[in-house]
Amino acid sequence: MDKFFRFSYKPVLTGFVATLCLASSLEIAASPTIVVDGGTVTNQSSGGVPFFAEQIGYLSTGTYNLSGGTNTGDIGLSLLTLGDRASGIGIYNLSSTGVLSAYREIIGFLGKGTFTQTGGTNTITSLLSIGENLANSSSYDLSGGALSSFNENVGYSGTGSFSHTGGSNTLSNKLVLGNTSNGNGSYTLANTGTLSVGVDEIIGDAGIGQFIQTGGTNTVTRGLVLGNTSNGSGNYTLSNSAVLSTDSETVGFNGSSSFTQLGGINTVSRGLWLGVNGGTNGSYRLDGGTLSTANENFGEFGSGTFTHTAGTHTVTNDLSIGSGSTGSGHYDLSGTGDLTAGIEYIGKFGTGVFIQRAGSNTVTNVLSVGEKSMATGSYVLDGGMLSAIRNEHIGTSGTGTFIQTGGTNTVGANLILGSNVSSTGSYDLSGGTLSALHEIIGYDGDGSFTQTFMPTTISGGSIPGNNPPPGSLPPPGITNTVAGDLTLGQTSGSRGRYDLSGSNILSVGGDEIIGFSGTGSFSQTDGSHSIAGGLSLGFFNAGSNGSYNLSGTMAMSELASLHTPAA
Repeated sequence: MDKFFRFSYKPVLTGFVATLCLASSLEIAASPTIVVDGGTVTNQSSGGVPFFAEQIGYLSTGTYNLSGGTNTGDIGLSLLTLGDRASGIGIYNLSSTGVLSAYREIIGFLGKGTFTQTGGTNTITSLLSIGENLANSSSYDLSGGALSSFNENVGYSGTGSFSHTGGSNTLSNKLVLGNTSNGNGSYTLANTGTLSVGVDEIIGDAGIGQFIQTGGTNTVTRGLVLGNTSNGSGNYTLSNSAVLSTDSETVGFNGSSSFTQLGGINTVSRGLWLGVNGGTNGSYRLDGGTLSTANENFGEFGSGTFTHTAGTHTVTNDLSIGSGSTGSGHYDLSGTGDLTAGIEYIGKFGTGVFIQRAGSNTVTNVLSVGEKSMATGSYVLDGGMLSAIRNEHIGTSGTGTFIQTGGTNTVGANLILGSNVSSTGSYDLSGGTLSALHEIIGYDGDGSFTQTFMPTTISGGSIPGNNPPPGSLPPPGITNTVAGDLTLGQTSGSRGRYDLSGSNILSVGGDEIIGFSGTGSFSQTDGSHSIAGGLSLGFFNAGSNGSYNLSGTMAMSELASLHTPAA
């Protein structure tokens, strides 16, 4: 008896006669090949003998309906194909208690394939591929039942789409959308769908990948990667009640990619990276919902941008903007956005920019602007609230700039400009309110503080806020309140400078030391300056140098004592 069966059905057969062909197949020693071409087969069972190959829609249209019984392939060799040749259209409908199993399943090989699962189970030992070849558009629709596989490719070299609104999809290894340069893959997860990926989820490997999640749960055991290679481009949109949980997330690994969160919950156990390698752009937009991570790196060696207009963003440990030596990072906080981080590095090894127009930024440990010697960092506060529970370092070991045109900046411990040797830190206060326990202008490096009213500009244009229209009067006095001591030029070799002008107010609750062991200079051309303790000019250590230049009509008030070096 032949070992190769080719079933080609022209009419639509419901409840195909299992006793006719399948009883005889029980005598076949080898797995048969089944072809459904030009008709419909319903609830055909393999009669206990697993198929080697099953081709639904070989040259024309073929449909396979399985709502009960089993359709079983050889566990190590079997291949189910929908739309085998270019003219083929294959349709598979799995529902109710139907059981399908195969080694590999290709939905759209050279033709078009459509797989609809509303129930039952589909078990794939190796690979599920949707949209295998160029000019191929195929789809998988899962609304109920269970699908399990080792790997899944959606849009391998053609166009593939996966719609998941119910049931479960479980992968032991990887899910890839847009595998090759010609591949275009999309995955839509909604309602009660549950997706679980054992290793990595890659959106845009060398092609185009898009993941839209409006509901359901997506759990990735290891990494979610958007834009894996230089040709890859990945986009992820998270909204409504959707839940995403990963170990790590990379937006723009080698290819430029974006993540948009409009709502839902995104929990990252280890870290979030934007713009990892050179020439790569990675962007994240948070417009609602909750994002929680352990660490974040924006612009490691590429470019990373985070735009935050609403929702809650929590980083347990470090937020690094411009984290790598050639990296560039940017954070824009506005609206009702709420950010909390342990340590914030604005320019860790590279270039970092933080612009806060509104919202809230709480740093539970330290804010560092210009962390390492080669780093450049800038923070622009135009509105909202910034609070550092401990210290703010502007120019830690590199170059740091803080421009405040509005809002409130509260420093729990020390505001330090020019922290380490060869560092440079500057603070321009022209609007809003600043308060700190202590302020040190030039600790081991160079620091300068300017408190005045003047229009302020940065790269990209002027900063809005307290800049009045031409011909109008300046705003009421801008206040810098130091609860403890103000020191200019802390250590030998350091330099600190403070410029006070306009109708502004400087209030020092402790001592003011101009030239502690280094060089300090204070210039007051206007405004109000009060010191509760003593004013010391180059007084404490040999080699220190302090100067105070007072001009204009406004003088110091409440000066308890003045100390100068002994003659």
